[in-house]
Amino acid sequence: MSRRTRTPFECSADYGRSIINSFHAVWAVGAIVGGLMGAAAIALHISRTTHLTIAAVVFSAVVVTAYPYLLGGPDHEDHPSAGASAAEARVSPCMPPPGVGGYLDRRATVEDAGSSWATLYLRDSLGAPGPVAAFGYVALVGFMFVGRLVGDRLVDRFGERAVVRTGGFIAAAGMGCALAFPSVGGTIAGFAAAGLGVATLIPAAMHGADQLPGMRPAPG
Repeated sequence: MSRRTRTPFECSADYGRSIINSFHAVWAVGAIVGGLMGAAAIALHISRTTHLTIAAVVFSAVVVTAYPYLLGGPDHEDHPSAGASAAEARVSPCMPPPGVGGYLDRRATVEDAGSSWATLYLRDSLGAPGPVAAFGYVALVGFMFVGRLVGDRLVDRFGERAVVRTGGFIAAAGMGCALAFPSVGGTIAGFAAAGLGVATLIPAAMHGADQLPGMRPAPG
C-alpha cells in the first residue's frame, strides 16, 4: 500500500488525542534558532551578508538532510482535499466560526509586535544593548515553544476555549505589567508571557477552520 501525506487533523484522529500544537512547536524551534543567531551576529559584529550566507548554508544542509525522511506518496481520492474544485478552495459556502478570525487576529497582533517592535523598543526606549534587545523576540518564541509542547495535553484536558482564554489573560497580564513598569528584564519577561499566552491560538484557529461545515478539511 502506497503512503500518502496526512494532515495533522487526520493524525490527531488516529492518535485519539490532540497533536497539532506539537507540530507548531517545531516552527517555534526555528524561530528561536533564528533569533539567537541574530543576537550572536550583533554581539560579534558580523555583517548582514556574512550572517545570511552562513544561515543559507546551514539551513540548506538541514533541508537536504531532512528531505529523505519526509512523508511520501501521492494523494489519493480518499484524501480530504481530493477532488475539491477550484471554486470550493477559494470560497466557503459558510462563514467561518467567529472565533477563528478572532484567534488569528489576536495571535498575529502579538507575534507581529514581538517580531517587529520588541528589539527596537528594548534598544531605543529602554536602552538595552543590541544583543540583549534581541532577546525580546527570543523570549516570545521561546515561551511559545514551551506553550506548544504542553498545549496538546492542556487542550485534551480542559478544552481549546479554556486554554485560549487562560492564555489571553497570561499574555495581557504579562505585557500589561511590562508596559506599566518598564524595564529591560520586565519587558523581556512580558514578551515571554505573551508568547506563552498565544501559543495555542493558531493551532486552535486551524482546528476550527478544519471543521467548517460544507468544506473539506484541507481547503477549509
